[in-house]
Amino acid sequence: MFLDVESFRRVREKGCTRRVPNSQTYKLRFYNILRRGCKTVAFVILALTASCRRAAPISNEVSDDEYALYAAWINRHFKEQPQRLLLQDQTFIFDPLGQNGCVQNPREKLDRTAVAMLQQYRLLGSAIYAVLTGHFQRPESRVKWRYEESRGFPTEDQARPYSLIAFSRAVFDSSHTRAFFAVSDSCGGLCGYGGLVSAHREHGKWIFDSFPPCAWIS
Repeated sequence: MFLDVESFRRVREKGCTRRVPNSQTYKLRFYNILRRGCKTVAFVILALTASCRRAAPISNEVSDDEYALYAAWINRHFKEQPQRLLLQDQTFIFDPLGQNGCVQNPREKLDRTAVAMLQQYRLLGSAIYAVLTGHFQRPESRVKWRYEESRGFPTEDQARPYSLIAFSRAVFDSSHTRAFFAVSDSCGGLCGYGGLVSAHREHGKWIFDSFPPCAWIS
């Protein structure tokens, strides 16, 4: 007969564990092992949950916060109206923690929240998302420069200088006051540069910082 928790407690308090038959002793040992195992699993789940809470989940489409972040970067990046500003109509794939990623040994360079944020890119895989450039006309995510929507490099009027801007998805912390995203600024052929951008919000405005280990020039 298997002893329940209350019965085992009474037996232990009376100091009578030696009187328990061998078969039930094994059952009690199994119960203790099982209980410790359950506690360990619960601890791991709580730890993973706490880690996930450091980073906001990524939505299935580019969010309003992402459009506002992209627009703030564009407005800051260009000091005057570009001769021809093209905005890519889809995101590009980016995984800084992948096998060929630009962030190796992230825990040596980044805090836990930043690592949890960058790990969100692993969930996206090779997915590409539409960038609805009409959002850049909205008050909360307005781009102040004239722009055209583009799918890749222009096929017409190629002799005219241009700047083609493309973004990866953006990842945020749980409070949406920190963000990471990658950007590419191409001007045709081997002309262009890009990299990972770190951003934080101050007094309602996004402040941007480059991340040197994740920068490229062509």
